[in-house]
Amino acid sequence: MPNKPWLVFGLDGRNESDVRNAVQLGYRRFDAAESYGASTDALAREIGNSGTPRTDFEVLYKFDVRPDETPEQLRGRLTDVAAQFGGKLEAVVIHNLDGDDGQIREAWNVMRDMKRDGQIGKLGVGNVLPEHAALLRELKTKEPIEVVQLSPLNSPRGSQRGSQQGSPKVADRTLGETSSDRSSPLIGVVENSVRSVLANPELQPLMAELGDKTTLYYYNVVNTLQEMQRHYDQSMGAGNAPDMRSQDAMTAVAQLAGSHVEGPSHMILSSGDPDRAKQNLEAYRDDPIDLAITDYQKYVYDWAQHQEMCRTNDETLLPDGVLDKVRPLFDEPDANRARAAAFADRHADGNVTRETMSRWLMQEHGFTREELEGVTVPDRVGLKPQFQNMKLADVLAGHLGPQNCNHKWANELGYALMNDADTWNSIGPTLTEIAKDPNTLRTPSPLSMAEAASLTGGRSSGAASPGVEHSPGGTHVPPPPVRTPSPTR
Repeated sequence: MPNKPWLVFGLDGRNESDVRNAVQLGYRRFDAAESYGASTDALAREIGNSGTPRTDFEVLYKFDVRPDETPEQLRGRLTDVAAQFGGKLEAVVIHNLDGDDGQIREAWNVMRDMKRDGQIGKLGVGNVLPEHAALLRELKTKEPIEVVQLSPLNSPRGSQRGSQQGSPKVADRTLGETSSDRSSPLIGVVENSVRSVLANPELQPLMAELGDKTTLYYYNVVNTLQEMQRHYDQSMGAGNAPDMRSQDAMTAVAQLAGSHVEGPSHMILSSGDPDRAKQNLEAYRDDPIDLAITDYQKYVYDWAQHQEMCRTNDETLLPDGVLDKVRPLFDEPDANRARAAAFADRHADGNVTRETMSRWLMQEHGFTREELEGVTVPDRVGLKPQFQNMKLADVLAGHLGPQNCNHKWANELGYALMNDADTWNSIGPTLTEIAKDPNTLRTPSPLSMAEAASLTGGRSSGAASPGVEHSPGGTHVPPPPVRTPSPTR
């Protein structure tokens, strides 16, 4: 597939210039979404202006199921998007599986009908979690696709994984009892965080059900490599740790992610830096199965085996004055994102990178480098491992940067940064992105920052007090705890 590298250019956070550059460099697979703003329109224009046949491109488009939308309205919405790309989208993915199951079923039926009409190539789902397994199996019955669930000992990749090869047993056929075709796809496309694919033992059995015609698109590669770097810097010392942000480490992640599924796997990377975008394309133009085995696979595997939620609370304090700088950034995120983007336009050719964000925070908000690189997210009971010891610079870059997919988890980390452990005990069970409640109980949505602040006095209930306003900054904020910075790594 020389004209279609397995690397995918992600449109999240990218502007028209970024998209134009990607097309001109030779990217041919693109990850687009309704929630990514105008980048989808920009992609359609650039493909049309490229002079390259439309058939050389593959566009994966993700949409959110809307609670107030009829099936007819959804079909019209997706038809309009397909029309921008010559009448067909290679794959369409439901982005919000945590929505209402009934509406997701209706959306799946719309997608199925559009596939039969030739407007959609493959159907798919994104952000899959173990609790979605039953829903996915139900959706699969809407299409005449039969799938065999293989036990670990009967995996066709058994020789690569060190297990036995063999044919599926009748007892293994949980998705299609009459089928013995191991090459049939579960749904066509799955889009998921590479971290989940590599390190979530509850999700991996569901990934193993995908047939060799199902394509896995995985994202969050750079953030996951940064997490691995923190893990090894802490366990081995920064001077002795492997460079987990290297090309070899990224290659190892690609190989191991692909080993968890039978079909093709595509890595989504998104860089607004033209040189980095070019380097990525050159490095990952070929199929990852053909890449050489690297020593970094061991490091990735070892990291994946040490995934524990935090079990302690950190009672230390934020440095003096840091809270006063942090809180306004969470109170007005949209306005601050616009200001950060304007700063990047003036000083960094529009590239809102982590370093550009840090420069803006230091120049415009009075942060010091020591605060940004030394202050970390405090330990909190139930905090997921990927967020433990994350630097303030990374939290704020995610919260105020251009990438939509980072906003929710980074916003939720604000609760941990700005509130004490007693408040965390009330708020934690509501935070679906960064914490895992021991009782797996979730409320419909997190508290507002104002409601969180009202709990700082040590209340044990997560409910907002009568009269508390639901907009950030709408209530009096008692004196918060402060944390001292950890040594800069």
